[in-house]
Amino acid sequence: MNLTEARLSAGQTFHAGEIEILVESTDISISIPKFEVPRPAPPVVRTDGSILCPRHPEAPVMYKCTHCLEVMCSPCVTRIKRSGGKSLKLCPSCSFPVERIGGKKKEKKGFLGFLQKTVKMSFLQK
Repeated sequence: MNLTEARLSAGQTFHAGEIEILVESTDISISIPKFEVPRPAPPVVRTDGSILCPRHPEAPVMYKCTHCLEVMCSPCVTRIKRSGGKSLKLCPSCSFPVERIGGKKKEKKGFLGFLQKTVKMSFLQK
């Protein structure tokens, strides 16, 4: 008789060929080790007010972590590409999302603005 699956309790035995196996315990303990990521040195602030990346001293800071508030340059950011959407930008230290520092955000236009640019006709806006 061939078994492919069976529930065993502590103290039960089973045979695998000529080998007898005794189940001593069915308790499972899982432990996840905590990894300490080395923190980089504080960023360098230039006389013009710009900040240089702690990991790449020649690169300007472009992003800041929303969780640990660490600043970093563009190459330091971990990017995860998602199908059908924008890539996810994450902090290399704590894996939380990062946000771009400075710069003007793109202004989203409504449907009317889209039509004005596409159709090349002027519409009245109220």
